[in-house]
Amino acid sequence: MANVLIYYAHPAQERSQANTAMITAARAVDGVTIVDLYNTYPRFDIDIDDEQDRMRAHDVILFQYPVFWYAPPALVKEFLDLVLEYGFAYGENGTELHGKYMGLALTAAGSEQAYSVQGYQNFPLRDFTKPMQ
Repeated sequence: MANVLIYYAHPAQERSQANTAMITAARAVDGVTIVDLYNTYPRFDIDIDDEQDRMRAHDVILFQYPVFWYAPPALVKEFLDLVLEYGFAYGENGTELHGKYMGLALTAAGSEQAYSVQGYQNFPLRDFTKPMQ
């Protein structure tokens, strides 16, 4: 079985039924490591070395968060900017994540129909995730 790491980021978890249900279900799965970014780094003081080591130790890395204004929460962006740095995740010698699977587990306010060309968002949800791809 793959070694799974979930980075969970919801700045107002007490207001989210969907994200709470998702992370509760994930906690019940053996072998899954969960890092609640807002509890771990409430002041956005991310330990880059620890997080890079954590990523190295896992085969599957998932980010779970709600989409706010068509983007990830601020702490997710900060995390990615700092942890996935040159020489680690990309660039010369930046091969530490090669062979790993990375994915998203997202929630969004609105129906499935809303996130379509015909819906009021004008685009599928996947289009809003292009920077994460």
